[in-house]
Amino acid sequence: MNLLQHSLRISNVPSAIVSWIVRRLRGASIRNGPKCTDTEEELTVGEGKTSQDSEAERKQREVHDVRHQLEAERASLEQQRKELEATLAETSQLQVRLVQLESSSGQEAEQLRELVDRERTARIRSEARGEDASTEVQRLRERLDQREGEARRSAARIDELERMNAQVEKERRSAAALLQARTAELREAQSFLVKEDDVDDSEVVHLVETLNGQIGRTADRLAHGPYFRFGSSGDVVVVQKATKRLERYAWIPPSLISALRSADRGKDADMVRTSLQAGMAMYTRWLATSWDLGVLDSRGLLEGIYLSIRERGKWRALCRTHVKSLLDTGEAQTRRLFETLSIIVSDVLIICGAEGTWDSISGIVVHEFERELLEVVDLALRFQWTVGERVLLRDFVVFVADSDATYDHTRMEDGNASLTDPSSEATLGRVLCTTHLGLMSESTVAANENRHGRKSGTKIVLKARVVLNTDVPDTSD
Repeated sequence: MNLLQHSLRISNVPSAIVSWIVRRLRGASIRNGPKCTDTEEELTVGEGKTSQDSEAERKQREVHDVRHQLEAERASLEQQRKELEATLAETSQLQVRLVQLESSSGQEAEQLRELVDRERTARIRSEARGEDASTEVQRLRERLDQREGEARRSAARIDELERMNAQVEKERRSAAALLQARTAELREAQSFLVKEDDVDDSEVVHLVETLNGQIGRTADRLAHGPYFRFGSSGDVVVVQKATKRLERYAWIPPSLISALRSADRGKDADMVRTSLQAGMAMYTRWLATSWDLGVLDSRGLLEGIYLSIRERGKWRALCRTHVKSLLDTGEAQTRRLFETLSIIVSDVLIICGAEGTWDSISGIVVHEFERELLEVVDLALRFQWTVGERVLLRDFVVFVADSDATYDHTRMEDGNASLTDPSSEATLGRVLCTTHLGLMSESTVAANENRHGRKSGTKIVLKARVVLNTDVPDTSD
C-alpha cells in the first residue's frame, strides 16, 4: 500500500486522488480479511475430523467457493487496477493538458499584453499626430486668413486699376477722336494746297501710244486671223440688231456703217480691221475720260459739276479717289468693262460679214481674245487713274475726230498720209472714223492780276489718226 502511494506521488498525481485510491484499497482489504480467517479455522477443524467425510466435502465446497470468491475478488481488484491505471493515464493526460493550458494561457496573456502595449503606443502616437494635425490646421487657417486678406486687397487694387483704365481709355478715345479730326482737317487742307504734278507729259503720251498699239494689234489679229470667215451676206435680223446697238451708243460712225454696207466686206480684211479699231477706240475714249465711276449718273451730273468748278484745284482727283473707295472698282469692274467691249467687237464682226451666229462669234471673241481685250481695258483704266487722280494742275483728254468733219492737220493725221501728198486730197477729204486716239492737254494759267481770275490753255500733245472717206472706195461721193 505504501509502495502504491509512493508511486502515485512520484507520478505527480494530485493528493486528493491518491487519498481516494488508498481508501478504496483499504476498504477492500477489510472486507476480504475476516473471510480468509474463518476459512482457515474451518480447515483446521476439518483436519481434526477426518472421519466426517460429508463435513469435509462441505468444507471443500466452501473452500472451493471461497477460492472462486477470491478469484472474483482478484478479478475485481485487477479490474480496479486497470481502472486505476486508466485513471492514472487520464490523470497524466489531464496533467499534460493542464500544463499545455497553463502554457497557452501564458502565451495568450503575453500576446494580450503585447496587444495592449501596441494599442497604448498607437494611442500615444495618434494623440501626438492629432496634436500635430491641430497645429497644422491652425497654421493653415492662419495662412488662409492671410491669403484672403491679400485677395481682398488685390480685388480692391483691381477695381482701382479698372477705374483708372476706364478713365485712361476714355481719355485715349477722346485723344483719338481729336487726332482723327485734326488729321482729317490736315488732309482737307493739304488737298487744297497747290503743288507741282509728278506726272510728266511723256508718261501720259506713252500710255496713249501703248493703248493705240494694243488696239491695233488686237484688231489686226481679229481681222486677219483664222478664227472668222467673212462673206457678203448674213442673217439680216442679227445684222440689224448689231447695227442698232452700235448706232445707239455711237461706237461706230454712221458713215462707216454705210461704207461697210456698200463695200465687198468679205474681200477686204483691212476694212474689217479699220472698223474694229474705230469701235474699240470710241469705247476706250469713253472709258478713259468718263465720269461713270460705277454709280447711276445717266445725266452726267459729276462731269457737269466738275466742268463748272474745274478751277477749284483738286476737286477732280478728290472726287474720283473717294467715290472709287466706296465702290467695287476691282476685278468686278474690269470684268464688266471687258464684257461690254467684247459685245462691241462681236457686233462689229457681225456687220462686217463674219459667218456664224451671234453667240458663236461672241464665244470665240470671249475665249480666244480675252487676254488682248482685258489688256485694252486695263490700259484705259490706267490712263483714267493717272490723269484723273495723279495729275492735279492740268487735264489730259483723249479725243477722236468727229465723223464727217473736215480734215484738220493740226489735230489729225491721215492713216494713209505716207501714200498721199498732204497738200492734195487729204486736205479736201472728210473724216470717216478714228483708229488711233489723240491726246490733248488743258492747263489753267494765271491771268495778269485782272478780275477775271484764271483762264485755260489747250495743247495738242498727240494727234488722232483718222481714216478719210477718200481712203475708202465708194465713200467719197
